[in-house]
Amino acid sequence: MFLLTFGGKRQVIEHRIDQRWQFAQPLERFDGLERSSLTVSKIPEGRYYEDLSDIEKISMSENYIQAAGSAEAMSVEVRRRGEDGTARLYIVGHPSFRNGEPDVRIPFHNGKHTLTVYSNEVFDAAEAADLFLSWVTDGRIDETAYQLREFDLGTG
Repeated sequence: MFLLTFGGKRQVIEHRIDQRWQFAQPLERFDGLERSSLTVSKIPEGRYYEDLSDIEKISMSENYIQAAGSAEAMSVEVRRRGEDGTARLYIVGHPSFRNGEPDVRIPFHNGKHTLTVYSNEVFDAAEAADLFLSWVTDGRIDETAYQLREFDLGTG
C-alpha cells in the first residue's frame, strides 16, 4: 500500500501500483498552481495507514519520492536514510557537470513556493512518471542513470 499526497490531500492506495500510467496521469495534470505536487510513501507491509503509530508515520515521512512544478517543468526529489541513519533529501538529476549555483526556478503551490534547481534537474511528467514507477517497484532511483544531489532543507 502507498500513501499519496496531492498538494496536501492524502489518499491511501490499497492496490498494487505497478503501471506507469498510474503516475503519468496525475503528473500530466500538474499546472504549477493548484495541482503542482505529488508525494508517494510506502505503507509498511500488511499494515493500514490509520493504524500506524506516530513513530511509524514519522518513519514513513523519512522515505518518499515527490515532485513539484508543472507537467512541463518539475523537480523530483527522494528522501531516504543515509548510512548514518539520518534522513536526507536528494534532488534527482541527469548526470551532468554543474557550474555555479542552480538557476532554474520551479514554482508550485500557486507560486507560494519555489525550488531553484540546475537545468539537468528539470523533468517533464513523462520522465517523472518513470522515476516514480522505478521507486515504487525497486525502492530506489537508478544512480547509474541519474545523479542525486543532497538538498539542505535549511538553505533551500
